[in-house]
Amino acid sequence: IIRSATRLDAKAISAGAAGNLRLIGRAGVGVDNINMHAASANGLWVLNTPSASTISVVELTLAHLLAASRQLPRSDRGLREGVWLKPPAADARVGSELSGKTLGLLGFGRIAQGVSRVARALG
Repeated sequence: IIRSATRLDAKAISAGAAGNLRLIGRAGVGVDNINMHAASANGLWVLNTPSASTISVVELTLAHLLAASRQLPRSDRGLREGVWLKPPAADARVGSELSGKTLGLLGFGRIAQGVSRVARALG
């Protein structure tokens, strides 16, 4: 089982196949870090787990959406600098509620469908 940063070249695959290696499992979506020609030539199966991180990515997407709409990064920086960026401060900006807003999604694969499902709960 390998992760995205691990590269399997023909030499590594051939060496593994000479032993007990019969399958390469990729924890994640793509297999671009695996020499597929070498794996095939050595009779190895290559599997990946395309939906393994879907929930994590959906939740992270919504976390960024909420943080951006409420201007959390800017407010955090201000507080760390000792500035309260809420009214009546001159440069205060009030965040926006997401309830009742329209969410636009580009594409509608696993991630967008998950974001859509969870975002509906926000109204």
